[in-house]
Amino acid sequence: MYVFFCQMPTTKARSGAFQNGADVRSNRQQGHGALHHFETAHYCECIGHYKKRHTPAPFQVRRSNFCNWAKHFMNPINGHHERVQGLVTRHSLTQGDDMEEKTKIGIIICDRYRRCAGGKCFRSLRNREGAFSRYKGMEVEVVGYTTCDGCPGANVEYAVDEMMGNGASVIHLATGLIVGYPPCPHITYFYDFITTKYGLEVVYGTHPIPHKYLTMHDKLGTWIDPMWKEIIQPTLVDEKTRLTYD
Repeated sequence: MYVFFCQMPTTKARSGAFQNGADVRSNRQQGHGALHHFETAHYCECIGHYKKRHTPAPFQVRRSNFCNWAKHFMNPINGHHERVQGLVTRHSLTQGDDMEEKTKIGIIICDRYRRCAGGKCFRSLRNREGAFSRYKGMEVEVVGYTTCDGCPGANVEYAVDEMMGNGASVIHLATGLIVGYPPCPHITYFYDFITTKYGLEVVYGTHPIPHKYLTMHDKLGTWIDPMWKEIIQPTLVDEKTRLTYD
């Protein structure tokens, strides 16, 4: 949860619309969270109205909802423009909360594993292992999980469009596309297509490469090419971890 402050001109406090510094300190003492600092003695009036109408308890204002409410008050047509001035800043209300937004991701797997329930992918996401180690200390939501629909990957175009519509900012091309026999021949094209058409970040891999696959591909010389060395890098973890994914 977040709370928002903005610099205000002198204004007459309305009952229920403001909280002064003493009230804030009182709420802090009552366990409603730690405020690192506040820029003015009062909340901006719009958050007072928002809280009064939409939240039953103090400090339960979500950022996205508040921003929509604030836009209404900042519109000159609504007669409140001069009451809301300055830069809106956000403050975490819970000790230890980070300031990161939730990252929404989509996962595309190889169609040869179409019956896969995603056990290794979701386990590695939970443990922040393999290509998911990049999200340590971050909140992540999977908004899409599907197959490429088989070579040459006809579903990639439509799946990514839907994932993006659900808020995905990162697309993971699953480890199965990398470790299969043979690896996906279109994986670099998928990468280029998604980044070019949708402007999204694309990550090679999901869960760590299982040790048995690494051993076999080393024997086959699959990943000798510098391009493949780069592709497998996010999922190339230590042997102990690889063995747990066999």
